[in-house]
Amino acid sequence: MGKLDLLEIVANVAPGVTAGDLGGSLQSQRKHGQRDVHLDSVRSQPRSSGSTSEQKSKAQRRTGPSTTNSGYIACRSKVWLDDVFKFLNNKDNSSLGAYLLSGKCIALEDGAQVTVTDWGFVTTEFVYQGTKYYAPSEAINN
Repeated sequence: MGKLDLLEIVANVAPGVTAGDLGGSLQSQRKHGQRDVHLDSVRSQPRSSGSTSEQKSKAQRRTGPSTTNSGYIACRSKVWLDDVFKFLNNKDNSSLGAYLLSGKCIALEDGAQVTVTDWGFVTTEFVYQGTKYYAPSEAINN
């Protein structure tokens, strides 16, 4: 699965819609080729060799204030995030763009302040500006 340019997806979904019409979910987009979505690494994460209690302890320590990494998508439900993985796998740019335009999902910007409420090994739950989201765990910094 290759990298995907979010601006290109939105342009393919809704011709004639400007970035100003998209609201906060795609504010401050970079020029073509500078903003990529990285979701293939989610599927290739190495397995941890630690015990379950050790893993849980690490996860618990990672809750609280954190920041985001750019180039990832976060969604308001786990089901919608799973859909995003399917859209990317199937190269369904139209559906992905529709999720972004509808506000079901947002493109994360680098350094946004979030509060992690449940750190997972694949998916992390966090709150951003009063709304709960789910994103690939590597999208969030400790």
